[in-house]
Amino acid sequence: MAIVKEWKTEHGATIQINDDAYRDKTPEELEKIRQHANATIWRLLREQMIENQMREEETCKA
Repeated sequence: MAIVKEWKTEHGATIQINDDAYRDKTPEELEKIRQHANATIWRLLREQMIENQMREEETCKA
């Protein structure tokens, strides 16, 4: 199993995609995997941005 993509968040979470996710898949299945991975990554990034914005607003109020 080889890691083909990896992201790290500022909170220490690691997101990894390995080659097992792609083995013996049809083009349609690969597209679904890609869409799901992208949606998950965007959701995590959005939540991280919201959390950072809230933290910044709290700092400005103090």
